[in-house]
Amino acid sequence: MHYPKIRNILLFVWERDVSAREFLAGFAHYSNSRQSWSVRILYAADALLPGTAQDIAAGRYDGVVLTDTFLAAHPEFGSNPATAVAVIGDINVCRRHLCGKFASVNIDNQEIGRIGARYLSSLGTFNSYAFVPPVHSEAWDCARAEGFRRNLAASKAVCAIYDRTTPLDTWLTALPKPAALMAACDYTAVEVMATCTRLSLRIPQDISILGVDDDELLCESVRPPLTSIRPEHFASGFQVARALNGLFNSGRGIPRRTKTVLCSGAKVIERESTHFLSPALHLIRTATAYITANVCEQIDVADVARHLGVSRRLADLRFREYCKKSIHETIIETKLKELATRLLISNRSIGSVAAAMNFHDLSYLGRLFRSRYGMTMSEWRAGNGEELHSISF
Repeated sequence: MHYPKIRNILLFVWERDVSAREFLAGFAHYSNSRQSWSVRILYAADALLPGTAQDIAAGRYDGVVLTDTFLAAHPEFGSNPATAVAVIGDINVCRRHLCGKFASVNIDNQEIGRIGARYLSSLGTFNSYAFVPPVHSEAWDCARAEGFRRNLAASKAVCAIYDRTTPLDTWLTALPKPAALMAACDYTAVEVMATCTRLSLRIPQDISILGVDDDELLCESVRPPLTSIRPEHFASGFQVARALNGLFNSGRGIPRRTKTVLCSGAKVIERESTHFLSPALHLIRTATAYITANVCEQIDVADVARHLGVSRRLADLRFREYCKKSIHETIIETKLKELATRLLISNRSIGSVAAAMNFHDLSYLGRLFRSRYGMTMSEWRAGNGEELHSISF
């Protein structure tokens, strides 16, 4: 009997944030259909463990997945010509460090900047537009800033790019108000919001603020809640795994390949940092954040209403009015979405994953899951071939 070759893969993840979690879910969605793949995950902070680079040099791993900036800083991880390397990001940052076959997959960060510019421009007339990069600037945030600046330049609007040579509070104070500001990521947006609060600058009346990544827990933890762009991190994880599989199946002499994942599906998740919400919509946002934060608990409609400080009848009425579904349906939908992700990124049994989320009736859960996703939990975990499943994460 012929058994497929086991492919040992080392995957370096940049952070423990929402972008990394969604990337891993996309990677797992593809790789779980490859029963011959054995994946080891290391976070960047733990990547330099003794022996890791030596294992790669010795050919222990058939494939390595890592970011462009990590490879540029540690070229030894791309030094084995027999190891297929999938790079997340701009291949030009680290091309000279690659000795064998490679592929690169990248979010179109300039398009994210353009989406941010178009969204903020659609909100009305502003006296200034601004972009704030993270503390440690990298190629991805520079691309977002460039896309943002170019889109505004096409419409004759002036854009200020913060270069961190002056204090942030001084720079924000000098912006002509009202201002529209895009931050490179949610964490940077939260930094800007904290500075605005300290300066008594009103959000969004004085400055409308937009982040990137749509980290729901982070976006809903600040006041006002943060509007954010949700990129295609799940798609990039799927495409990295697919590109790596293509390298495994290609023969010697196959030219090196580069692939860019466009973020055509990226969308703006609107909250109060750019737009006033009615009391009813604010209630729904607060309820949704509570349900998401307690997705593994046995919460019910009464718990949600109690958290909101309103009657159960009023809470459910607002959900049906604006969301076209009940709070109970929202709780189940949120829990099923989280369960679906955990089934992909965990090797635990289906029963164990379900129990961790307080689903104790597997028969009932199976009917719910099949109704929502059109397949059993086992079929979902097994994967769906070469293409992304149509369910949106």
